[in-house]
Amino acid sequence: MEELYIQKEKAFYLAEAGLEDGKSIIATNPNWFTDNPHSPADDSDWLIDEAKGSIKQFGGAVPDGRQGSYKIVRESGKNIIYSIGYFRGGKSVLRVKYKVSPFTTYEFKII
Repeated sequence: MEELYIQKEKAFYLAEAGLEDGKSIIATNPNWFTDNPHSPADDSDWLIDEAKGSIKQFGGAVPDGRQGSYKIVRESGKNIIYSIGYFRGGKSVLRVKYKVSPFTTYEFKII
């Protein structure tokens, strides 16, 4: 049980890194997006398993699966960036909703 908690914590920190990366991308390219609009909003299953996104992996091809990664998703026409952190069995989905690029105001949510 403790191991799963640690995996989820690591996934959360990876997702945070993805949000920072996504904010940086939007600040320099406000028209950047990775997928078409999806309904319903904040669909964590879709975000985790099916959404197209910009993926960054850490740790290389480690045989025991210790690598982590994040996926950044922005749907076309929406001012929301999602970041999904993955570490072994742990997953974390975070969202930043912004009003004006480059993020003069934004709302952070853990999904």
